[in-house]
Amino acid sequence: MTLLESVLALAILGLTATGVLGSYQGAIRATRASSDWTTAIAYAESAMESTKTGPVLHPVSVALPDGYREEITTSTIAGSGLKKVRVRIIFPDGREYVVERIASP
Repeated sequence: MTLLESVLALAILGLTATGVLGSYQGAIRATRASSDWTTAIAYAESAMESTKTGPVLHPVSVALPDGYREEITTSTIAGSGLKKVRVRIIFPDGREYVVERIASP
C-alpha cells in the first residue's frame, strides 16, 4: 500500500465518520425535543386534572421545575352554564403547549 492510497483511505474514512456523527447529532436533538414535549404534556394533563377537584377562582400562574411555567384560566360560556378551562404550559425557551376543555361547573 502506498502513501497515496493510505491518505485517500483516511480521507474516505473521515468523510464517512462525519456523516455518521451528523446523523447521531440529529437523533439526539430529536430525542431532546421529544422529551421536552412529553414533559409539557404531563404538566398540562396534571393541571387539567387538578381543575376537576375544585374551582379555579382566578387565573393561576405557577413556576414549574426545569424552567416551565403553567397558566390556568377559566371562563363561563354565556347561556350554557358550562365553563371553558384553558391550561397553557410555557417552555423555558418560550414555546407553548395549550389544552382547552369544556366542563360543567
